Amino acid sequence: MMNNWLRLWRNFLQNSQIINRFPRFMKQLISILVIAAISSGFVLKPKKQRKPAFPFGTWMRSQEEDKDPNASWLLYRRDSYSFPPARGRSGVTVLKDGRFALLGPSAVDGQDTSWGTWKLEAKNRLAVSVSGSAFKQLNWKTVKSGILLIELK
Repeated sequence: MMNNWLRLWRNFLQNSQIINRFPRFMKQLISILVIAAISSGFVLKPKKQRKPAFPFGTWMRSQEEDKDPNASWLLYRRDSYSFPPARGRSGVTVLKDGRFALLGPSAVDGQDTSWGTWKLEAKNRLAVSVSGSAFKQLNWKTVKSGILLIELK
């Protein structure tokens, strides 16, 4: 790979009208800088994919703490939190491997889980795809450790 870059640089030096106007020491200096950048991997390193700062795991809605139940931003806590008894609780699970689950109460006092996938769309926004669900986007704000505000659209 490095040989290809060097070959391209050599061709550029030989055929470039701009570079040919530079004095010899400038060409050598530019060549040294380019070779150093190539050999250090500066030019060759691919961009790392952004990873969301989403706190992965399972988050359950704490409807008792929601100030306005009709608001679009709802309060969620880790599933390990000691919630008071409730007749069904909704939640989300976001896994690092790209899987996403919507959790909700089932008809027989259990938990209904619908699996899908997620993809980072922007900072604090995941694009989600769950079959049978109208939700396409999850936005989040970290309030403090163990508490998230989540908006599902």
